[in-house]
Amino acid sequence: MMNVAVVGLGCIGGYLAARLEQAGARVVVVGRSKRPSPIKLTVSDGDGESIEHTWNGIDYSTSYNSVSDCDVVFIAVKSYHTEAVAKELKGKCKRGCAVVSVQNGLRNADVMRRVLAGDACRVCAGMVSFNVIKEERKGDISLCRTTKGVFVFEADGEGIHVDRVKEAASILARVGVNAKTADSDQIQRVQIAKLLLNLNNAVNALALCPLREQLCDGGYRQVTAMAMAEAIRVFEAAGLEVDPRDRSIVPLPPRAIAIVLLLPTPIFSVVASKMLRVDKKARSSMQDDMVAGRETEIDDLNGYVSELGRKHGVSTPVNTMLAAAVHKKERERQEDGKPLVGMSPSNLLAELEGTVLGWKAEVVRGGWGRCAIAASVLRDLIGWR
Repeated sequence: MMNVAVVGLGCIGGYLAARLEQAGARVVVVGRSKRPSPIKLTVSDGDGESIEHTWNGIDYSTSYNSVSDCDVVFIAVKSYHTEAVAKELKGKCKRGCAVVSVQNGLRNADVMRRVLAGDACRVCAGMVSFNVIKEERKGDISLCRTTKGVFVFEADGEGIHVDRVKEAASILARVGVNAKTADSDQIQRVQIAKLLLNLNNAVNALALCPLREQLCDGGYRQVTAMAMAEAIRVFEAAGLEVDPRDRSIVPLPPRAIAIVLLLPTPIFSVVASKMLRVDKKARSSMQDDMVAGRETEIDDLNGYVSELGRKHGVSTPVNTMLAAAVHKKERERQEDGKPLVGMSPSNLLAELEGTVLGWKAEVVRGGWGRCAIAASVLRDLIGWR
């Protein structure tokens, strides 16, 4: 029997832990805060692909010593907690243990490697391409996967840690969870493609509406397409490839996804029908964090694009605006405690006034203005100059 630890009992951590336990692994969940015992954890899939599973009395601990016997340790905490978690793990993982990050952003595995340098474990990057929503009542947790997707774990080269990562992916497959492994070059491309998709998290959080409703609005889609086009330019300037080229992981090249987002809504609804097959309650975890007054991961998503853009001399007004708008909402919620009000697409584009894209914000209210934005973004995506 494989021994597994999952650090973090959020949406992804809880879902992963329950599915591993369902498949027969011995699982311990490590969290920061004490919880009433026993904890009941139920996971389901909105598309009905996997069987609902309830884990009564999960093995939950606040002590990192509980990972000492584990073959694989999955890290599923927010990116801003990565370094603190790595310091807690220092010296506690057994030889050959694989420490796998399944977090948002591109820097987590490198942070873990730096802190855990010299330890007997091996750090591997990972990626999760689906959405999970969480509801918690009286200590009982319900998690629902609301979109299709896959777990991808880095398994490069040879060694016992590689065998353990592959075994974990195989165990998940027993209960209908799509999980696969990739080498280090591919995992980087996969993570970049996921980050490009995650740029929509900020738009969804600021819109304060379900994901399907947001994607059915052409204005919101244009903002996301602009953010993606901007980020693609940044990654190319940094010499990084943005397409994983594995259509079982990302169904379209990121450029094509951004172009599809710019289509008029009646056409988009047909062309992107699979994208719209999401649970009616699906929303980004960033929206949940912002509404709850918690810190978001905006600095590791849109903020990271802006940071990398500055480093390589690429202007990033859209992602910079989105990061600033999310930070503003964070402060409002944390300081005032009042319910937040969502931003309309025109509100978001008006925030760009005074930037190099200001002229687009001024004309967005008209149909021709939206066509001008679409044409400009298409030019950048296709490479016209």
